[in-house]
Amino acid sequence: MGPRFSIAALLGLNLAVKLLWLGVNDLSGDEPLTVYWSQRPWSDLKDMLLTVGRPPLHFLVTRAWSDWVPFEAAWLRLPSAIWSSLAVWPLFLTARKLGNDRMAWVCALLFTFSNYQFGCAHEVSPHALFTLLAICSMWFVVRERGLPVAGWSGIMVLALVNALLTWVNPIGWFLVATQSACMLVLPELRAWRRAHLLSALITAALFAPIAIIRFTQTVSPTAGKVTASAPASDAVEDVLRGWFNSPYVAVLFLLILAVAGFHSRLRHSGLRMGVAWSIVPVLLLYAANLWTPVPLDWLLACSAPGFALVMAASCEALRIPVPAHRSAFALAVLLMLITFHPWKAGEMRPGIVAEQVSAWCGNDCHIEVVPTSYWLDYLAAEDINLLRQDQEALLNSAPLMPDSSQAAAIGNYVLIDASAEGEGEELLNRLRTHFPREEMKSPDGAVHVHRFRF
Repeated sequence: MGPRFSIAALLGLNLAVKLLWLGVNDLSGDEPLTVYWSQRPWSDLKDMLLTVGRPPLHFLVTRAWSDWVPFEAAWLRLPSAIWSSLAVWPLFLTARKLGNDRMAWVCALLFTFSNYQFGCAHEVSPHALFTLLAICSMWFVVRERGLPVAGWSGIMVLALVNALLTWVNPIGWFLVATQSACMLVLPELRAWRRAHLLSALITAALFAPIAIIRFTQTVSPTAGKVTASAPASDAVEDVLRGWFNSPYVAVLFLLILAVAGFHSRLRHSGLRMGVAWSIVPVLLLYAANLWTPVPLDWLLACSAPGFALVMAASCEALRIPVPAHRSAFALAVLLMLITFHPWKAGEMRPGIVAEQVSAWCGNDCHIEVVPTSYWLDYLAAEDINLLRQDQEALLNSAPLMPDSSQAAAIGNYVLIDASAEGEGEELLNRLRTHFPREEMKSPDGAVHVHRFRF
């Protein structure tokens, strides 16, 4: 079976899987924020950079795409599904270069059946595009493996891909640092040391405009505006959960990795490259957290493909009889497959929250949201076209804390409390003081809807 047929088959499988269930979940999390800012006028681009703190590449792609397709969640998620499906192509080539066809197939299938990768493919977010560029970047490093010199074409291509990567998110520099570590440690890449340094300098020059804008965030008057929430980045179990579909799979795969590492003494090129790709970004994350919080989801987008490579290489490096060797490959893929749940609905359901508010409010109600960033989730569930309108007044306004006379005039006050750390507790206590009756429901578990009335 030739590589062209293998790549075509894997691309077909990924597209068949990842184009399903695109509209099963409501826009939630970072998605409404991404859609909202992608629809803002071009003149607001700098304000977006200062406010959201992300480079503009994915916002521009989303804006261009949304002008050509129906403005619906499934259509807006389609580019992410395509990016994630295409990522299997350079990943297959990378694993094949470091091993053989069998190792490449296993690596690509582990990536395909990852719940994390499937989730990225079903989000209006830059993660899938970031993952595609990250894998392409590593492929352009690996394909020069063993060559005595590095050509200018390779230097420029790597520099441009890394520049695009950092224009999606600056965490792309973690991957550039990982590549530098590989240049220093792996003998087969030593000829690339000076070339990679030159490539990194070109990338830095291309990234300079973003660096300048991000530096001004600390002094900008818009720097305190609404931003997307970032998940905690200090939990090792969350990192492992992003690499594996299940804790039981994690234990078995880590055992295989330990045995393979012991048997091969990490002499297998794919194993060494995979370990570096998986571990170096994690170490950089914890180092970076000493200065500024780094979102865990971006770390996973950077390092998760390395996990697929290291596990495929681990199975290849095992010194066991041939039948057992084949069984190890089959078991690795089977474990990911049986723990793969592409049809599972997400935990956040703003649509149910909007339905509850509508049932309580009708046309006569005062609505407040805590935190204010959840306004975008609520508006997207009410009518996604509201994300095309200017909502800065809502996003930057403090919730109304009424006194007795205001409460009597309002009559029906609904509070959507999506805060995770009691941010709305002061407001709740104030409302309980001035309204005699309170009802509360939790339509999606994490979000509580309170109704206060006389």
